[in-house]
Amino acid sequence: MLKGRDILEKPVVAYDTGERFDKVKDLVFDQNSNQLIGLLLEEPGWFSSAKVILLKDVKAIGPDAVIVPSKECVISANEITVIEQILKHNNILKGTRIMTTDGRDLGTMVDLYFDERTGSVEGYEVSGGLFADAYSGRSFVPAIQTLKIGEDVAFVPSQTADYMEEQVGGIKGAVQSASAKVQDTALSTGDKLQELGQATGDKLQDFKVTATEKAQVAAEVTGEKLQEFKIVASEKVQAASEVASEKLEEFKAAATEKTQLAADATSRKVDELARSATTSVTNAVVDPSEQKAFALGKIAQESVEASRGSLLLLKGDLITPHILESAESLGVLDAVYRAAGGSITEKMGDRITSAVATLGIDQALGRRVQQVVRTDSGLIIAAPGQIVTEMVIERAKTYHKEQAILNAVGLSKGDAMRDRTQQLTNVTGSKLKATTQSTGEQIQSNAKSLWIQVKETANELQGRSAEAIEDQRIKGALGRPVTRVILDQADNVILNVGELITHQAISSARQSDVLDLLLNSVYTETPKLSLQDLRAPQAGQAALVEK
Repeated sequence: MLKGRDILEKPVVAYDTGERFDKVKDLVFDQNSNQLIGLLLEEPGWFSSAKVILLKDVKAIGPDAVIVPSKECVISANEITVIEQILKHNNILKGTRIMTTDGRDLGTMVDLYFDERTGSVEGYEVSGGLFADAYSGRSFVPAIQTLKIGEDVAFVPSQTADYMEEQVGGIKGAVQSASAKVQDTALSTGDKLQELGQATGDKLQDFKVTATEKAQVAAEVTGEKLQEFKIVASEKVQAASEVASEKLEEFKAAATEKTQLAADATSRKVDELARSATTSVTNAVVDPSEQKAFALGKIAQESVEASRGSLLLLKGDLITPHILESAESLGVLDAVYRAAGGSITEKMGDRITSAVATLGIDQALGRRVQQVVRTDSGLIIAAPGQIVTEMVIERAKTYHKEQAILNAVGLSKGDAMRDRTQQLTNVTGSKLKATTQSTGEQIQSNAKSLWIQVKETANELQGRSAEAIEDQRIKGALGRPVTRVILDQADNVILNVGELITHQAISSARQSDVLDLLLNSVYTETPKLSLQDLRAPQAGQAALVEK
């Protein structure tokens, strides 16, 4: 989500040439479809039409610039009938009073919020009105339907005011479910770090073997040269002393050159290894797609080398999609991410904080946001005055900003967890109270019924716990080899020793009632095999494959 004011005066950059050729003057809003449809670059004059860029032609809206494919995307407003009509009627939103159809004053429009991909308006920032914040005097009006704009007033449905009422959210998931998510995250992170360590070890071993072989070859060549020189010198020591001296000088020069070349090659190998290890660690912490989204449209804080002596990006340059594509193909995307201000340490801290905050994030549902919450790339997750909805919570989880949402509604992690625990206690207390009152009327029959309910509840909880434990064991087993042969009831081999556990193997083992046997046979030791030995025989369907 973006705010209209955030785009005004942003420079417009052509992707094909990298030229900054104009600035955004205003936004073109269609009240009938409730959508932003274009960016106004030049106001209409006496002898000229307004110049606009359609939102569908915008390649990216970054924190420092709007990027379009080329200058040819700029068109005259009279080429698009809808835009021409909007500009002709001069539908000015700023300063318009917003009221519900049943007469409630929601305030005066100041700005609008819209989806950066589709242009759909999601809400309006207003000043004053029924729900104005006591400190800032602003509030957020959700755009649940299109506006009906009159000369002085824009009308919205009466239920809009209902969506602006603050309510404390309830529980949307059990603690056990949240705990399972944290365990999944820990398992995934552990697997990535283990694979990274194994891959780095393999690369170091390959480098050592290569270096040893080169050193042995160099030693043999040097020995042979020395032997030839001794034979020639002994046979013609007096007659060819000057020739021998020249040969010695040539040999020294050749040896020096070979030593220098070997040193350069070794240095390059070390640099490549370090570069590869750094990239792998960065990608394990921050997904490459997140790196590109964060860096796009930012100004480089430092230069980035594509290779020795070759610069891909200069300090102060705008980071464009073309630069990001080149950086990814050259294996230096992580360097561009850091040059844009990205931090692995901060990202790891955010992930840990978000994992804890996820347990209580649902307590923010229905509360009013007191301060803007943005993603690392500058997109707005929640606006001041906005009521937290399921969509806001999903956005926060997508960008790992759960803690920021809790802070924005005035909840700490401890407050959220206490609220959640209190709600659990209240629900349990209400059920117990109802049961007690009912028991007072027919104590004997209800006592028996209560005991049955307790047993059923205990059995249900036990069953859920067993299912959750089994699910975790299955997730931890998938992709790992087995240490014994797994047979079905007809003695057909489901998996042989050393073969990888697949979803099909899990299903077959479950049908043959040998799933527990399979899960007890998972190889859990630190692998002493190479990464290639542990790979499946075919590429993954979701893997990135070079073309």
